[in-house]
Amino acid sequence: VESLEKSLGSYSSQIASLRSEIATLESEDRSLSTDHSHLQAAVSEKQSEVESLKKSLGSYSSQIASLRSEVATLESEDRSLSKDHSSLRAAVSEKRSEVESLEKSLGSYSSQIASFRSEIATLESEDRSLSTDHSNLQAAVFEKRSEVE
Repeated sequence: VESLEKSLGSYSSQIASLRSEIATLESEDRSLSTDHSHLQAAVSEKQSEVESLKKSLGSYSSQIASLRSEVATLESEDRSLSKDHSSLRAAVSEKRSEVESLEKSLGSYSSQIASFRSEIATLESEDRSLSTDHSNLQAAVFEKRSEVE
């Protein structure tokens, strides 16, 4: 029972820790999602600027090259953030699964502990009854020996 109670405490602690990690991961996920949206908007804006400058190509060729470079950088950052975003979602899902598994184990251990406590109470009651019977039997033996002597 003590071992199960220790396991129960450990699982409860792990569940709390995992829930904290999930909250952190979800917060990072929301932040990355916002950054991702901003980057997509920035990419779109830069692509529009490139198209506008193409129409006025002549003296703007160096600006076009610069903007294309910015677009490439932003697209690269966007791909990286998208990968990070996917990784965070996978981590959140994994941690949720761990929490669910630990909660199931916690329920099973709680049930076992209750069953063991009930068995202990029954055995203790039987022990008290046998102890009383033993004491009564010893008294009867003592009384019979006294009669014999």
